[in-house]
Amino acid sequence: MSPKLFISCLQEIFDKLKWNEKNFGIRIGNEYLNNLRFADDIVLIAKDPQELQTMINQLHTESHKIGLKMRLKTKIMFSNLSHISPNIYVDKEELVTVAHYIYLGQMVHMQGSPENEIKTGITIAWSKFRKMSKYLQDEKFPLSLKKKIFTQCVIPTLLYAAETWATTKMLNNKIRSTQLSMERTQNARHRVAG
Repeated sequence: MSPKLFISCLQEIFDKLKWNEKNFGIRIGNEYLNNLRFADDIVLIAKDPQELQTMINQLHTESHKIGLKMRLKTKIMFSNLSHISPNIYVDKEELVTVAHYIYLGQMVHMQGSPENEIKTGITIAWSKFRKMSKYLQDEKFPLSLKKKIFTQCVIPTLLYAAETWATTKMLNNKIRSTQLSMERTQNARHRVAG
């Protein structure tokens, strides 16, 4: 019940803000994209720093009215990285400006290549692989079950958000070689255990 109440309150706040009527955000077709929301993870999108500061002030004010508070771990990112970042505040507390951040497990940045995202995915996948290896090394587990664990737990970690990547042949090879390396590692352990 609690998450549904939170989402209802948040929707009420955004309805009161009426940012679309004010043309806040970036125009896509006949609509304005000014926020992305998933539970309590919110991304605000503004045309310029002044508009962003206005949006943050309004969101802070409306949230405060119903007892919600913005976390000061909020980050700011600008599309023009050479631009000197103006200071953005929430209730007199300056927010940190970053070149990239992780939103819903995916690296968000303004550079065009997903290379950093893929490197992060590979690191996380190896970590998941190591966590699962206690099951994958167990002699009592049949090979078919080990395959299921690998394909249902490790591979999705490696390929999380892959549908949004614009990959190159080199990046595809890197992903494929990671998978093959994991499979070789597991097969070697299975032969030693067997």
